[in-house]
Amino acid sequence: MADHSETQGTFGCILTFPFPWPCPNRTEIGRRGPVTLLAEPSGSLTLQIASSAGEVQFQSCPLSFPDGQTTAFVGASWALPDNANMLVGQTIVLSTDQEYRSKIPAVASISTGVPHDLRDFSEENAAVLKKRRDTLAGSKADKKLKPRHREATPNEIFEELHIAHQQIADLLISVEAGKPYHIAGLLRLLRFTITDKKEKPLPLLQMCASIIDAPLIVYVPPISAIKTHPYGWPRDHRNGDQCLTYTRNKECGRY
Repeated sequence: MADHSETQGTFGCILTFPFPWPCPNRTEIGRRGPVTLLAEPSGSLTLQIASSAGEVQFQSCPLSFPDGQTTAFVGASWALPDNANMLVGQTIVLSTDQEYRSKIPAVASISTGVPHDLRDFSEENAAVLKKRRDTLAGSKADKKLKPRHREATPNEIFEELHIAHQQIADLLISVEAGKPYHIAGLLRLLRFTITDKKEKPLPLLQMCASIIDAPLIVYVPPISAIKTHPYGWPRDHRNGDQCLTYTRNKECGRY
């Protein structure tokens, strides 16, 4: 899973770390989009991020795996050229944020920890996909156009989604710039894109997915029931500890 623009983004995945550790040579252990994760002979990890300005690298503290071969969640966030943070399991192993540097251990001891919810959602996803397909087919059979009206073409519907995406991105920038009065407009636009089906048999996003008969899979990183820290890892503010819970990866089609 990766979400990124030219200068900032996030990265998350479940990795099985090579064993024995540390690796005798610099070894690539993960790659997604602009991100490459490298294991160093020192036992640390290097977060390497490619951009149009060139590659930027950030190095974690050394890691140890007392249980032997270990599988754990790895999450990172960055804002180039100077800011990056990385979490392995439930341990902060890299941060350029002064507040969190003190929480980085001299050596991070990592135990195996994978998502608690490993159920197979393939059958449920297939059922949702079929329901959406049937809804679209039924609407076409029952549709009666008003005089001088025509049905929107697939290209026009996808263009509508593209415009909504651009508007959402611009509104997010405005909110982050300290203009909270745009939040109401952002929520209306999200409802229009995800849940509103007044003028279509399905909400816009699901309508586009139905046209190409594609699933809408939602991938989510660990989240906290308390609060998610803006740098990407959750934190329980009652005691200052990180509070991780894992959520499911499944079809988004219940609206």
